[in-house]
Amino acid sequence: MGLAALVTLIKAGASFGAALTAVYGGIGSLALRLGAGFLLNRAAAAIFRPDAPSFGTLPQADIRRELQFPRERPAYRFPYGRFRVTCTPVPYPVIGDLAYGAFLASSRESAGPFDVYIENQKINFTGDPYDFAGPGAVAADGPYRNYIRFWIGRGGHTSPPQWYLDNAGYFQGGDPLRWKRSDAGQGRTVVFVVMDHGPQDTAQQRWASAVPLIELEGPWMAVWDPRDPAQTFEDKSTWQFRDDPFLCALDLATQNPFRPYRAENLMIDLFRDAADVAEHRVPLKNGGSEARYRCAGVIVLNGPELEDLLQPFVAAGAGRTIDLGGQLGIVPGVWREPVAEITNSLGGVAFSAIRPDEERFSEIRVQYTSETRDYSPAELQPWTIPQPEGVVATGGVMSLDLSMVPSATQAMRIRNIRGKENAAQKTLEVMALPHEAADMMPGSIGIANLPEPYGSRMNGSYEVVTIGHTADLVGDNGFAMRSPIAFRELSEDVYAWNPFEDEEDVFDPPASLPPGAVQLPGEISVETGNTVNLNTGGTIIPRIKYTFGPSSSGGVTGYEVQSSVSGNEAWVNEGFVSVPDPEPTGGGPFFGTEPSTSEPAILSGFIQSAAGELRDLRVRAVASGGASDWRQIDEVASVVSIVLAAPTVGSPIPGTGEISVSYTAPNSNEAKSIEVWGSDSDDVGLGDMLTTIPVTNAQQVSYTETGLTSGQTRYYFARSRGDFGNASAFTASISETAL
Repeated sequence: MGLAALVTLIKAGASFGAALTAVYGGIGSLALRLGAGFLLNRAAAAIFRPDAPSFGTLPQADIRRELQFPRERPAYRFPYGRFRVTCTPVPYPVIGDLAYGAFLASSRESAGPFDVYIENQKINFTGDPYDFAGPGAVAADGPYRNYIRFWIGRGGHTSPPQWYLDNAGYFQGGDPLRWKRSDAGQGRTVVFVVMDHGPQDTAQQRWASAVPLIELEGPWMAVWDPRDPAQTFEDKSTWQFRDDPFLCALDLATQNPFRPYRAENLMIDLFRDAADVAEHRVPLKNGGSEARYRCAGVIVLNGPELEDLLQPFVAAGAGRTIDLGGQLGIVPGVWREPVAEITNSLGGVAFSAIRPDEERFSEIRVQYTSETRDYSPAELQPWTIPQPEGVVATGGVMSLDLSMVPSATQAMRIRNIRGKENAAQKTLEVMALPHEAADMMPGSIGIANLPEPYGSRMNGSYEVVTIGHTADLVGDNGFAMRSPIAFRELSEDVYAWNPFEDEEDVFDPPASLPPGAVQLPGEISVETGNTVNLNTGGTIIPRIKYTFGPSSSGGVTGYEVQSSVSGNEAWVNEGFVSVPDPEPTGGGPFFGTEPSTSEPAILSGFIQSAAGELRDLRVRAVASGGASDWRQIDEVASVVSIVLAAPTVGSPIPGTGEISVSYTAPNSNEAKSIEVWGSDSDDVGLGDMLTTIPVTNAQQVSYTETGLTSGQTRYYFARSRGDFGNASAFTASISETAL
């Protein structure tokens, strides 16, 4: 029988325990075994924990902890973004000293590729873990060297690895836990791991836990992106990996197996617009940039309402979900331009100038999931919510769970948005005129411009909370239709962010390193511009200067530096930064020198890069015993700024159906060409570039525009062009009329 029969019984409604007994003939035979002399033979009640109620809504750290334990019904889970996912063991056979294990990572197909972690240690390997016909991948170092062999099925596999079938395949009368070809976990992401007990005297170093903790880290779900014309909702093979929280929310809404939304019940255009907002790059204090909003984590579908499961994505995008006539939409955390102005209210207004006491928070505290700390929980510094003048906060501390946010700086931006939203006090309810409310929906921004006596206290920008449209059969005041709207105060300042003023320093060391591991170097900062570029007297070489703090590990000999074009992981070595010798502090020739007590040196270097080209940069510490993981900064570009003078303008000359213009280049080596633009009006913004003429110092050039009609007046503009895309201002216009 085997796992296929087990799955069939569960689908038919049998409990896991009953199905196990029916398939395997007794609960005692279900122990998960890890080799002779290392047997987990406890009763099933001790192995399979009772299902925790609705742990799909728990923070990611709790979800990761819960998923490592076998359960009667393995949790149905969707991992999103780039994340380290805890795998759940399923019953597997032990033959001699070898356990032929399987661990469920995702209930869906996944993008990959993945790194494998066992007991929090990354497994370096040789071989191909995705080739199910071959021998798989074998651990290459550490305590698991040659004692771990594994395969990763990303959902497209149709059977267990051939190695399993050859060495642990089922036969009539054999152990029912042996593997059949149908025991594939097809459509799921599964790790197949052969675990060798090995010599008894070293086994405890490898198998400290009866059932090892197996984790996969990498890019998870491919999702549908309605912005991409090459993707279709019906063909999942066209989908691509995205960590955009709004596209992931759309995926969960449409792909959950319990209550999937149909297209007609979703405002797809809102998800499309929100995805653009999320993927917009925002600057960082260190000179790099990152996507405005990303998500990373696991959604477990075992109880909560779907709308509740969507909230971690909404929180990761500082947004909110909306419902309009039974259609689900989403509003991202970004300022939206006002769509309407409210100038009147039929039947008065309801207004509050201040929130209730319990809603006026003084401080906000945030927990997020740090991708630089092995996706473990991290907290930002408590942030004091700025209150309007005369308002006293009485509601205590606001707690914000951002456990699907992998970036500290993203969490900071969301924290500030939510805090400033809370500081906005006013609410307004009006019965709007139909034509003023026609373009509004929940999440829209409206401007209240009411007459006195309302205006001085109530006017300003507001967000629509609820809106309706009602009919008045009597038609009082000449309006048979009216629209009740509830607003809350919201201004553009809520979303203002200056990384140099608002971004705080974060101490984010890795959460778990194996003994003796080399610590990461410090955060990377970059500098670009003319002070960094190399000027050889006639040629400018664009460069990026990087700086970083040293690793806290002893014995570090230097730092390896690599870069790649952003989005292309073809890394290029950029050199090796040696550790500077410590400066002596005294001691004399007989007693040597004492260690320096000064602050650790900041290390730096340069890489050459084409001007404007986005590059990713990474650094790792190197010691005699190994190297750290990489510290990385994304999307930095060199900048070359050249001040160019505009050309000198000559007099235009009319001709039959043509006009000639002349210009003199600046007396500078920096000017390489002159662009000539023409327009039918005295506005270069409405013109077109007619030609580009190469020039040398102070060279006079001319251009004749032909094909004109008699009496046609044309306006001409010119500017100097230099290297690296630099340009001067445009000249003042000159005009002439063709003969």
